[in-house]
Amino acid sequence: MNVLTTFHIVSYAKYQYLNGDQKGDDYYIGKVIVTNNDIKFIPVKTYENVGVGSLKRIIQGFTSSKPRLNINEETEFLEKKLSEFLSKGIRIQDSEGKYLIVKFGEENFIPALRSYLSESRGIVSSGVGDKYFQSGWAKTRENELENNREYYNFEYPFQKMTAKEYSQHFVQKLGITK
Repeated sequence: MNVLTTFHIVSYAKYQYLNGDQKGDDYYIGKVIVTNNDIKFIPVKTYENVGVGSLKRIIQGFTSSKPRLNINEETEFLEKKLSEFLSKGIRIQDSEGKYLIVKFGEENFIPALRSYLSESRGIVSSGVGDKYFQSGWAKTRENELENNREYYNFEYPFQKMTAKEYSQHFVQKLGITK
């Protein structure tokens, strides 16, 4: 089993409360490992209260449109998506605006997967991700996860971006900020 690459995945929470937008906590949820014949998600083993507090989830269910993060739900979602990508490939857009399907094992599969993961959840640098994974931390330490986020153009997955370029790209393409 040759490991080709590892992506450390985070969830950036932003909740819509009754009194307006408030930034929630950022969570490290685990790592995606791509080998020469498989893709798998390994969730962080944590003792932190990451969405398992039923009272907190009930209260937050009434006051926000997004509940607290739950590692088990995230794991189930990512495992399903990765299995789908393994069997069917990933849909990307090329530089001419045409949609292509990149299959597992093709040259552009890893950049396409990285782009999907950075858009749907988030990717942090390996140094920070390894520290969180080994320590069993989920909840961010101050703003460490946000400050070490990697940004990729979600339309053209081979282009790395700065945080400012990424934000401008969102506004320009989708009319929203992230």
